[in-house]
Amino acid sequence: MKQVLNVFQTVRPRGADLPAPAPAPRPKKAGRALTVRPGVQRVLDRSGKLSVPLAPRMGSLVVEGRKASEAARDRRAALVRGGL
Repeated sequence: MKQVLNVFQTVRPRGADLPAPAPAPRPKKAGRALTVRPGVQRVLDRSGKLSVPLAPRMGSLVVEGRKASEAARDRRAALVRGGL
C-alpha cells in the first residue's frame, strides 16, 4: 500500500527522495576600487564593507536647540559687523 503524501511532503521531499544538490554559485566579479578623498575617514561595518564616512557632510541639516540657535545667530551677526 502506497503512503499518501501530505502537502509538505509533496512540496519539499526529504531523505532519499531529496534531489541532487544545487550547483555552486558563480564567483562575483570584482568591482572598481572606491575612491576616497584625502582626509576622509571611512568605517567598516561588521561584514568588513566600507560604510559611511565619519565626518558629517557639509551643508547637512543640523537640529539645534533654542540657546544654540541664538548663539549661532549672534555669532553670525558679529561676524557680519566685524565684531569678531
